[in-house]
Amino acid sequence: MKTSNKLLLTFCLLIWSCILLGMLVAKNNMEIYSVNDEVETNYEESKVLLESYDSNILNLYGEDFRNFTLDPNETGVTIRGDKRNVEEVSLMDDKGLYFYRQGNEKIYAKLFVTIGTKGKESLELNIKKFSKVNNVGQLSGNIAVRIKDGSELELHYEGDNLTVAGSDHALISLQGAAKNLTISNEDNCALYGQEFYGDTIKVDLIDDALVKLKGSNFVTGEAEDDSALLFSQLTNLQVSIRGRARVESNIEE
Repeated sequence: MKTSNKLLLTFCLLIWSCILLGMLVAKNNMEIYSVNDEVETNYEESKVLLESYDSNILNLYGEDFRNFTLDPNETGVTIRGDKRNVEEVSLMDDKGLYFYRQGNEKIYAKLFVTIGTKGKESLELNIKKFSKVNNVGQLSGNIAVRIKDGSELELHYEGDNLTVAGSDHALISLQGAAKNLTISNEDNCALYGQEFYGDTIKVDLIDDALVKLKGSNFVTGEAEDDSALLFSQLTNLQVSIRGRARVESNIEE
């Protein structure tokens, strides 16, 4: 073998030996980490914010909280979600319930708030900023709802007086019955109540508001612009219709 080839072979073997030696040293000095050492596990925590509260006004704003459930069997307020977020949440009961966060932690997972309504003969619900509100069982008493900002409400109600004012692409779903139902909807607000009966209903509908109900004994009010008022069953109707508004009964459910 030529001298030049011998030198080249020797050089290659030397480089390969250095690489193997480096790998052995790195392996001997390597620290072993488990997945749990590297990643902090998110977990849920429940926190009681109030054992009870005095106000009848619930301000349900969805900036951070989004999901609210009204429970007629409870009296207090609890929150459930990622521990880091739950620890930041506080609640103020001053002329209305107000939820707020103290801190700058990002929202790691959905936060779920449960609000007891036991013993409340009347409630005012202010729902906005993309909140989602529902209830367990059924609510009663006198309830007034103001909803907007694309928020959603699913309400099962059996009582005397229910008032709903919706706007700005809000979505409302009703089940049950009311002795007196008042609806003031506008700006693409949709109310679906194919399983809801209002004995006496008063409406004020403008823009592209849509109301679809099971039935009523007596309906009064106004429907304007491109709004629509639709019933499956209807006994007596005294609604002023303007623009391209529609009022129909005996429709398909």
